Amino acid sequence: MSIIEARVPVNSGPPAHFHKERDELFEILEGTFRFRVGDDQFDAPAGTSVVIPRGVGHTWANVGTNQARILLIFTPGGMEEFFP
Repeated sequence: MSIIEARVPVNSGPPAHFHKERDELFEILEGTFRFRVGDDQFDAPAGTSVVIPRGVGHTWANVGTNQARILLIFTPGGMEEFFP
């Protein structure tokens, strides 16, 4: 398992992608993020959990007006090298 806390600038997030070998869970700590998971799009404010099974395309971005915080949890782990 990898657990990473990220501070995300406004309008920032990764391009659409999927993980072939990992499930991903997000915990929104501060701010609001917009997620696209498969064909669904939704906003996730602080306190929201989002689970993305391996193989499902997704992206997310901070859509608030301030820097936001998000907790990323990958299982199995091994994602640490992708985050500075």
